[in-house]
Amino acid sequence: MTSGANHINIRLGLIILMLTLVGCGGSVSTPIEIHVADHESESGLDSTMVLLLRSHASSNWQPFDTLWTDENGVLETKLKAEEGWTYKVQAHRHHYEPITDPSGGSYLNEAVISVGDSNWVTLELLAIAAPDPDRFTRIQKEVTIKDMIAAMRSDTWQFNYLPRLSWEDVPALMATAPDTSFLHSYPHHPRTTYLPDSTRVGLTALWLIEAIRKQHGDPERGSGLLPPSRVPILGTRHGNPKGFNSVEQQTKAVEAYQTWWETYQENHDQAARTNPLVGKGLSWM
Repeated sequence: MTSGANHINIRLGLIILMLTLVGCGGSVSTPIEIHVADHESESGLDSTMVLLLRSHASSNWQPFDTLWTDENGVLETKLKAEEGWTYKVQAHRHHYEPITDPSGGSYLNEAVISVGDSNWVTLELLAIAAPDPDRFTRIQKEVTIKDMIAAMRSDTWQFNYLPRLSWEDVPALMATAPDTSFLHSYPHHPRTTYLPDSTRVGLTALWLIEAIRKQHGDPERGSGLLPPSRVPILGTRHGNPKGFNSVEQQTKAVEAYQTWWETYQENHDQAARTNPLVGKGLSWM
């Protein structure tokens, strides 16, 4: 994508053609032809990920198949629809994001498949402007761990990217981890829609340590630090839809990371392979 195109919102059209239905006992086998195309040029978009999802009796949507469009932006498959289940399809492509329906009801990169009807559905995605590489490099070079912790403690986090961090920064982050102050401006995954009103300074410090751990354990990530989860919020086996962590939960996580660091600070390979929260009933959301 050229720099001139970075500021142009390009929409994708996902067209679903429901073909002949063939009854088979308690299910219906439905051939589906899916077209993913640039909405403005109408040219097919290759290598677009298409998710098939299903839900039973108004339960949560569960993905059950992942498919990809061919070089012409076309995908042909069959859906074996079972009685009592509802089905839908989503399109996802790198450097694009779903847009919200003007009514606020849903994203326009997905549509419910109406089994038994022949219909066309158009779904739209918006292009994400490619990041300015010079700005990315400048942030990585200029932002120190001291600057980051100061921004966290003053609730003025404004970095669009996670600056470069390494094992050398873990002690300063561990020292910040017990801070239970609330943080309303915090780092997060750029594509997440799960954004609680606040987290805590110490949880954000632990989250950055987790980013360092995961980066070391995955060399393909390169030198740029990536978010290790959606947000610096801890969930339990029941999730955490409200996005609130108690002081007790934070203390439990701090103790786990302190034990992990005291054990493996001289062995970074083992530290990268060891999840501090295993067996603690907590995980990053």
